[in-house]
Amino acid sequence: MRIQLGPPAVATRLGRRLHLLPEPQAEPSERLFHSIRWRLTLIYSMILAAALIVSGAVLYLGVQQSLLGPVDQQLRTEASTLAQAWQGSVDFPSGAVCPVSPHFVPSGWLVACYDSRGHLLTANDTASGLRRFLSSSQAKLAVSAGQVTNTVTTNGPGDFSAVQRYAMRVPVPGSRATLGVIQVGFPVGSDVSSLTTLLHLLLILGALTTLFSLGVGLFLANRALLPARVAYSRQRDFIADASHELRTPLTMMRSSLEFVLRGRDHLPPQDVALLDDAVLETGHLTALANSMLSLARLDADALRLEEEVVDLAEIARESTRWGQSLAERQGVTVELCVEEPVLVLGDRALLQQVVLILIDNAVKYNRHGGRVTVSTDRAEADALLEVSDTGIGIAREHLDRLGERFFRVDTARSRESGGAGLGLSIGRSIATRHGGRLAIESELGSGTRVSLVLPALEPRTAAGY
Repeated sequence: MRIQLGPPAVATRLGRRLHLLPEPQAEPSERLFHSIRWRLTLIYSMILAAALIVSGAVLYLGVQQSLLGPVDQQLRTEASTLAQAWQGSVDFPSGAVCPVSPHFVPSGWLVACYDSRGHLLTANDTASGLRRFLSSSQAKLAVSAGQVTNTVTTNGPGDFSAVQRYAMRVPVPGSRATLGVIQVGFPVGSDVSSLTTLLHLLLILGALTTLFSLGVGLFLANRALLPARVAYSRQRDFIADASHELRTPLTMMRSSLEFVLRGRDHLPPQDVALLDDAVLETGHLTALANSMLSLARLDADALRLEEEVVDLAEIARESTRWGQSLAERQGVTVELCVEEPVLVLGDRALLQQVVLILIDNAVKYNRHGGRVTVSTDRAEADALLEVSDTGIGIAREHLDRLGERFFRVDTARSRESGGAGLGLSIGRSIATRHGGRLAIESELGSGTRVSLVLPALEPRTAAGY
């Protein structure tokens, strides 16, 4: 092992993009079910809102059709009658007379006539006081389209505050030429006002009902998740209790086996080999039980965090010294690149456990003669402890699954080295409890770099602790 004190090796690599490990799948109950509860609530609310929108639209369109539909049909009938009267007065196209006299126009109706170019010819007296009813653009559109209908607001009083109008092209009898355009209208102010009131009521009731549905949806989501929460709590307690209870007999078993192996010189070689395998497997089971117990405590928030000022650089030094024996057995060189203190607020023992996990993985999944570099640095408001190696690397398709419990990229190598696939999961949970995260960058065949990113502590702030 070679320890090198010098400028941080990560200083020139801070700009490289890191792959953030996904958030832990098993968080304390409130955090675990928080997103699920709100998703269910939003689903309930969205379904209700969609039902309200559809039913409200059907109601509004139905009322609109019942109020304005008959008026539209009357407008078309009246426009056809006036068009026939206009066509019947034609001896020569230039002598056509637009039938807007009281004899032809019903009381209260608005009528206007336009020539083939959309210029106003004449209008009845009622229409002359409602200039917004008159529309040359609608007349021109009717010449090209044949007929046009719409509703327009005016400056008139009462029912005349809105007018439904219809314009139709009047052809010259026996010819494709256009005689002119008939535009008729009928006051529908009261109907439009009723529709506007209905729309406002629908919007207000819809908004109130949607807000009410959020509360009801939240209540229903809590009720729906209650069995799952109970099952999760029982499973978590079972894992914690089982892991705790297994540690004592496993320790006794290993001690007994090691005691028997003290007399290995008096035992047959095949028995010694079996006992060595039993000691090895007992150690694996003990490590697995300890890891499961740590995860169960982290999930249940039963692991109390000691808040103290911690120097990541010092943790890097201590952890690197710990990895010396493991690295020498694997033929791996460990380098330490730290310079100035990098302070964070957290539990020293737990943070050191994360670093030891990262170093252990970097050594186990390295090549003979490879290198592991442990470095610290600070990037703006983040404190960074980085463990990089020149090992086998990780394929891109496996990056998203790193940190899942019992997930191992190389199962054969993990089994040989005693890994259970819980190390990164424990490290991720500890980092999350400290308000930080684990980030990873890897390329198959080119090594891996894992970074523990935590909120940095200013030196002047640390003086107050």
